[in-house]
Order: sequence, then C-alpha cells, then structure tokens
Amino acid sequence: EVFRAFLGDIALLPADENMLGDQTEALVAELSAEIAEKAGDRHVIAFASGGIDSTVATLLAQGVIDPAKLHIYYFDNGFMRDEDDEVIAMLAEAGLNVEKIDATESFEQATIEIDGVTYGPLIDVLDPKIKRKIIGNHFAELKDRIAAGLGLDTTEVMLLQGTNAADRIESGNSLGGGQATEQIKEHHNQVQA
Repeated sequence: EVFRAFLGDIALLPADENMLGDQTEALVAELSAEIAEKAGDRHVIAFASGGIDSTVATLLAQGVIDPAKLHIYYFDNGFMRDEDDEVIAMLAEAGLNVEKIDATESFEQATIEIDGVTYGPLIDVLDPKIKRKIIGNHFAELKDRIAAGLGLDTTEVMLLQGTNAADRIESGNSLGGGQATEQIKEHHNQVQA
C-alpha cells in the first residue's frame, strides 16, 4: 500500500493493470516452448506428486506434448501422505490423467551403490543425504521400468520432473569455530538419470 500510494499519488505514475497477466502469459509460453524443445519427439514420463512444482510442470507439458506421448504417474511410495486418492482427484480436476502406482514395497527395499558400498534398504537408512540419493536413484529406475512396460527404449523417453532449480541445491555460508564453512543441501527430488 505504501508503494502503491507513493507511485500513484505522489509520483503520479499510472498502474499497468495487465502487467502481471502479461508476464505470466509470457512465462508460460517460454516454459512450454522449452519443454517442447527438450522433449522433441520423445515420450515424456511425468511423476506428479500433487505438489506445486510437479503439477505446474505437468500442466505445462500437457499443453505442448502429444497426449499419446505424455504418461503421468503418481507413486504411492509409502513415505508421504495418506491422502493419495484426494491428490489424484485434485490432479484429475486440474485436467491431468494420472495413473497411480503402488510402489511402497519397491521404495522400502530400494538400495544404492556409492563408491562400491551398497546402502539400504531405504526403510533402514537414517542418513538424510543417503536417503535422498536412494530415492532419486529409485525414481530413475522406475522411469526405466515404466518405459520398458510401454515398450519403449530408455533413449525414447525423458523424465519430466517439476523441481525448482532453487530447490535443487541450497547453499550458504555459516560461521563455525571462527571458520566460514559452506553448507550444501541436496534436494530430495534431484534425479541424476
């Protein structure tokens, strides 16, 4: 209100009532074009969780990807929410045709090998960094299994993942014992495959 009063009443600058809508339209067009370009002729497997990031990314893809090549899945991994059916209904209401996959046991038993050491199963892992690596790796494995189930080679498929770039790596400096140390948090949705 202070800025609005200053700009309108004191500086006498007219408000552009269409600015937000115009910027949003331009951003949607830009991101949709980027998705279409990156997907090319490949099939797109989208993992929709019901969160803002994956829902928006999937809706954008739906606008530019051939419906026969867009495959949308919601995984019940056993570690998230108990309202799976409500999330799927919300995604359907938003216009997304989502297939639910019960992957509870698959995630619980997922493992990962890092530098020759096998970690897991996930259900027994306490280290958050290792958990995130197992989960990310397992999502990539599931994408490959889905592709095979669709009769597609993994080179014919891309994974659409709706994680903000800002979420992928958060870093900052903190002072500890008089020394500046960098802390890096890897986001749980970052998939390397």
